[in-house]
Amino acid sequence: MHVTGSLPAPLHLKGPAPAWLVQFHDGMTCQPLTGTRDLVGKLVIAYGCTPAKGQAPNTYTGLADPLDSKSSVWFARRVVYKSGANGPELISSERVPIVAAWR
Repeated sequence: MHVTGSLPAPLHLKGPAPAWLVQFHDGMTCQPLTGTRDLVGKLVIAYGCTPAKGQAPNTYTGLADPLDSKSSVWFARRVVYKSGANGPELISSERVPIVAAWR
């Protein structure tokens, strides 16, 4: 491969970098999803999470966009959903504090 011109200028995003990993008190960790994201009800799932202990098959846990980082303790909307005949179906949704976030 040979570059025949100058490279484009880097993008400069406004605001802090998003978290690339978050962790909760129960040990569950979540990472940003890439590509197409699930829409569960009116919630866009931005992070995919490790399965919870005893989580049923075809059931998923994710975090709705955006994370709430306005105070010293960050919060996330943790969503549990399953595959349904007409797309993802909401099982539960709760606002939970984040223990650690890496960015």
